[in-house]
Parts: sequence; C-alpha cells; structure tokens
Amino acid sequence: MVIHLDIIGIDDTLLSKKFIKDYPIDQEKIYREQIIDNGLNLYSLNLKTVPIYIFSYVHLTKLNLAQNDLVEISEDIGKLTNLVSLNLSVNKLTKLPDSIIKLTNLRSLFVSDNELTELPEDIGELTSLEKFDITDNKLTKLPDSIIKLTNLRSLFVSDNELTELPERIGELKSLEEFDIINNKLTKLPDSIIKLTNLRSLYVSNNELTELPEGIGELTYLNDLDISDNKIEYIPQSVRKIENLD
Repeated sequence: MVIHLDIIGIDDTLLSKKFIKDYPIDQEKIYREQIIDNGLNLYSLNLKTVPIYIFSYVHLTKLNLAQNDLVEISEDIGKLTNLVSLNLSVNKLTKLPDSIIKLTNLRSLFVSDNELTELPEDIGELTSLEKFDITDNKLTKLPDSIIKLTNLRSLFVSDNELTELPERIGELKSLEEFDIINNKLTKLPDSIIKLTNLRSLYVSNNELTELPEGIGELTYLNDLDISDNKIEYIPQSVRKIENLD
C-alpha cells in the first residue's frame, strides 16, 4: 500500500529507519483524519483491498475509491447505508457485491472502467439513484430490475457488449441523459419513446438497422447521435423533435 505522506504533513526526505521506528504510521488514523464533511477520498492510492475499518465509518455519505487496484469489494460495503455517492471507477472489479443493494440512499454510483460482466439482479432496489455510470465494462445485458430506478436522470452504459436493452426501459421516466455508444445493439425497444424527459440520446457505434417509428415523441431531445450504425431509414416522426442541434 502506498501512503501519500504529504497528506499527513510528513516530509519524506526526513524518513529513515529510525524515524519510522520512533513515529510509526497509524494508517487507520490517517484515513479517519481524511474524512471531510462525511466524505472520504481514497482516490489513486494503489489499494488492492479496502481496509476493513472503512466499513465501520457508517456516517460516511461520500466514498471515493476510484483508480486503485481493487479486484473485489467486501459485502461489508452494505453497512454504509448513509452513502449518497460511491465511486469505484477505474479498478479491476469483475462483480459488485450483492450487499450494494442495501445502499438505498445512493444518488450517484460510478463503476466505469472495470471488468464487470454483470450487475446484481436486484440493482433496482437503489431507488434513490439519479446518476449511474457503468461505462467501459463487459456487460452483455442489464438486469430487468433496472426499470425500478425511476429517479434515474443519467445512465451511461457506453463501451460494453450489450446486445439488447430491457423491453420496459421506457419506465425510467426521469431519464434525461442516456449514453449507450459502442455496444452491439441491433434494435431499440419500442418503449424508449416513453422517455419523454430525455435531452440526450447517444446510440452511435452499434448495429442498429432502424429506429422506433415513434421516436419523434422524444420532443425534449437536444442531442441525438445515431451515427455509425446500419440505419437506412429515418422515421418521419423525427421532424417533431424541434430542439435537435
């Protein structure tokens, strides 16, 4: 584990065997003292595991573990029920712990740039979630329960291996940003036209051959990117989207 000594006021030029012996480093104390406004930033510390005592900080509302070397997250993460923001991006995670669904106060969850092949089936229990970033993983599908995230405003799923979206994706009524660039989608579910609050829809670099006939119902769209697909026909209803750039 790399300890950034500058954050605790220790000049590394003073370090010697005698210094370390006389002034042993209490890592738990270092982390505890980094908590500011109930948030803990452990970004880019080369962590291979999350220190177990972190899960005793039940008052935390924000936890940043991005850009480490984590291959798994303990089920104890479910103890941090006050979290509203959790950042696990840029690690080596292949799965998320099932207990993550206990974090029902989460509003932001960032897990981009990992090696996830699936999400917990009950991810839809995170009903407070407003922003969900799962960009650049190895997902082939999204759990059907994702449609329960009715407060979700931003969903970023680009750079995965999705071949389809849940048929009832249109139940994400609050969604404003939807990024599914660079997947393997051959069609969009018809229910997507129910996402009437969408401002941005990015579906470039897929294998789409058509768009839903009712795509024009997305009248709030400002940005629609369908480039690099196999679409030969644009539905006439797209003319109803007056705000497109």
